[in-house]
Amino acid sequence: MNESEQLKKLRKEVKFSLRNLDELYQLEIENFNEQPDLKRRLKIHVLNKYQGDASFKDKDLLKEFNLLKENNELNLLFVEEGGY
Repeated sequence: MNESEQLKKLRKEVKFSLRNLDELYQLEIENFNEQPDLKRRLKIHVLNKYQGDASFKDKDLLKEFNLLKENNELNLLFVEEGGY
């Protein structure tokens, strides 16, 4: 599956339940068992940002989440294709 097909598939699956970014900043994530939609958003983000070098391993997605959180950039999880 190419990158464009992966993005389309992930976007269809997202049913993000958080109501606002404040809730997202308050999350302490150790794994994605209870946040599958956050994982999908992170996959979309890393695929857009890193393209062919994107890693979907949980440990890498957690690192990316924490980096976005530290840099006050969690809003980037809602940036659609072409935002980079």
